[in-house]
Amino acid sequence: MRHGGVAHRGVGARSSTDVVEPPLRVSIVGVTTVGTEEAECAVILAVTLVGWFEIGHIRQ
Repeated sequence: MRHGGVAHRGVGARSSTDVVEPPLRVSIVGVTTVGTEEAECAVILAVTLVGWFEIGHIRQ
């Protein structure tokens, strides 16, 4: 994985959303590199992972 996604962040991006960034970044990379069907699967997978992560975070 390249470190290119860091440049897209705003200056004030340091917050709890930093934790959720990697799956979303992967899905964005997926959208730009593969076909639409695969991209949709990647986005769905990323959203699912984020959802699981959020639920786990709330339970703690």
